[in-house]
Amino acid sequence: MPSKANVLDDMHCVKPRLQSIYIDKVLRGNVPSQHIQDVGPPFALHITAKKLLMEHKVTINTRIVVVNASATALGCIEELCFRSHLCFNNIVIISSNGCLPSRVHESDNPRNRFLAADNLYTKSRLDKLSLQSSVSIVRGDVVSIEREEKFLTLADGDEIHYDFLLYLPDLKYTAALDDLQEQHPPYGVFAPNTQDEVDDMLEQVLAYEEDNDGAVVVIFGSSVDAYSAIAAIIDVGVDPHRVTLVKSIVDDSNKDIKARLPTADVERFVDSSLQAMGVSLHDPCTINRYKVDATSGVCGAMFSMANGSSFSVSCNIFVNMSNRTILKEDFLPLCESFFVFDGGLRIDNTFATNDPFVFSAGSFAKYTRKLYADTQHHVTRNPEDCGRGLAVSLARSLDPLEHTQAPGKLDLPKLTAPRVCISRLPGGFQLIHAKAVEGGVKKTQVGVGIEASSFVSTDRELVSGSFSSYMEEEEELEEEEEKGDNYEEPAQRHQQEEEVQFEKEEDSTEDGVDAIEELALGFFGDRRFFSILVDEFGFVSGVTCLCKGTRDLSHFVRLIGLHEKHLNNLVSRYNEGLIPDFYEFFMEPWAVAIFHDRFYSFTQTLSSLVKDTPESDYSELEEVITDLTRLSLKRLGTTGELKSDELKSKEEEQFAALRERVNTSSTQKMIKDRLLDFITFHAYHLPMYARPNMW
Repeated sequence: MPSKANVLDDMHCVKPRLQSIYIDKVLRGNVPSQHIQDVGPPFALHITAKKLLMEHKVTINTRIVVVNASATALGCIEELCFRSHLCFNNIVIISSNGCLPSRVHESDNPRNRFLAADNLYTKSRLDKLSLQSSVSIVRGDVVSIEREEKFLTLADGDEIHYDFLLYLPDLKYTAALDDLQEQHPPYGVFAPNTQDEVDDMLEQVLAYEEDNDGAVVVIFGSSVDAYSAIAAIIDVGVDPHRVTLVKSIVDDSNKDIKARLPTADVERFVDSSLQAMGVSLHDPCTINRYKVDATSGVCGAMFSMANGSSFSVSCNIFVNMSNRTILKEDFLPLCESFFVFDGGLRIDNTFATNDPFVFSAGSFAKYTRKLYADTQHHVTRNPEDCGRGLAVSLARSLDPLEHTQAPGKLDLPKLTAPRVCISRLPGGFQLIHAKAVEGGVKKTQVGVGIEASSFVSTDRELVSGSFSSYMEEEEELEEEEEKGDNYEEPAQRHQQEEEVQFEKEEDSTEDGVDAIEELALGFFGDRRFFSILVDEFGFVSGVTCLCKGTRDLSHFVRLIGLHEKHLNNLVSRYNEGLIPDFYEFFMEPWAVAIFHDRFYSFTQTLSSLVKDTPESDYSELEEVITDLTRLSLKRLGTTGELKSDELKSKEEEQFAALRERVNTSSTQKMIKDRLLDFITFHAYHLPMYARPNMW
């Protein structure tokens, strides 16, 4: 009888798709059937058919060894294993804990919310992909690389041979205070990077809670992980008054999306919430040394401020989450094997190192200097996208049917997926921050013949919700608390307000607007903040959501890369004051399609079709667009108001000329036809839209 692995080799994997968000009360029942919405527990799907059985897969016996199960590594493996005409039967992953980690808050357990997530490889998604059925996982840590004989040596002495080595560690927190990471921290100092390390730290915290007067915890750092860690520690039962946050100094050159909270307003609001809970807070400073007691355990730490003053904080648990860096154990195997390393493992535009059989990508790697791309660090890129780019480059030498051309000498891989950070913050707030690749899409949108160095980013921020009003409310509540016994806890007051609102909801369902307001209050709470960054060309380049509700916010990431015209004329409506709240705006029925998992690719296809339409002379259009872009950039760099008005009038003239040269009738008809085709083809997911032959 054939084994399960042999059967799966002859079948085809089906990639999981992202489900759209449907609100039955808003859509008035025009939602997909229940069996489409509720698919039950996550499962992997493999299919075959008579036709597919006649198309034999190409077996790839090349031994590919992947070091570290990072998001970059999983993205690379997914891209390779889901090529329908290939069968990779010799992929090995070396993981320190021997499993594929998930990276998202999918559980109510605070242990799983200790570290901020990237929303890439969730537990449910890994279950649907079933990558473990296509790869072998080896538990261990690499201590040396023999390049001549092409094998790795693990810490337990085992040797693993490879044909291609993918070295893909991630940046990690370290408890060591010296740059060489040679000084071992005392007992009680932690820098958790994995779920196992988080569990070990929380076990010690709970042990102090049971055996002693309680754990006294100090969190050092200004990162999103630091705030997320405080929320998890308080949720497991530690008194907030025994928790201290000592903020670290964050360098402006640090582009890691987790290095700091998204905006200064968000940081001030979260800090004020921490202080209201009783958490001690210290301004940004530098740590000097740990203080050790007679049992060689940590009892505190010394810090120094920017003005030269110093102070100490006592504790029995110290968590260092100040800065993610390259760990010594990840660096030494490369150093001893003579790889080029300069602030990161240097790679070319095919992701290859100075050894043609060793590749790297992600935050651990940097482009070689001959590419003049020091500002294009992979830490500013989506790690899954980096892994996919590596897989495409690797497939050129492994896939006999791969026809993509290798990039030019100075061409960089196109990595355009947004970076995402999801976290649960103290006070029950949840945060999602998504950011487009800096310079990636914008640079291609600059007109032909314009110097990239002349481009100045002037993104505009559209905001709904004000932190200042929330802070004023907190101050009023504190004053009421000082006055007397009639004070109500904030959480109790908001709960009572929500109960009143939901009671009103039953009487206002006939009014769609009121229903959306009431639902938004229930989903996202009454304290919510929404920020959208729109670039000069009208594309959404950033999204930040902060609210106190429990509703999943990950679908808002799909706004990145869409033009504001696709979002129901977002900018003009915002300017006219028609959008008081973005949460309610995107809950309206028209917005269901923009959160469809294939809407973005549809807009990209539509743009290509408009550009390739042979009915217009696009050489003339390019000249007009180039002149228009030059005027826009010149106006952005002009300080005089009179000169700026003159340039703006010239821009309007160029816009008028552009409209005249475009055959609007045929182009608009094509766009409408394509849109109707999209809605009709996806009718099972978008039944709320009118389609031809329905009337």
